[in-house]
Amino acid sequence: MERGLTGHYEGSIAGGVRCQAFIPDPLPPRPPLVLDGKLQGRINQAMLALGRLKAVTAS
Repeated sequence: MERGLTGHYEGSIAGGVRCQAFIPDPLPPRPPLVLDGKLQGRINQAMLALGRLKAVTAS
């Protein structure tokens, strides 16, 4: 598997010492997610299930 560049380095001076900081590229998703009715319904079901799980373990 070959990976491309995931960011770039920018020079800086910190405490009188020259250094480089890695600046990562923005995270995906590209293209942006489209939350249609079906996907939004699944997200709602997952959130409800997580709430129930939290209630069971909070005893």
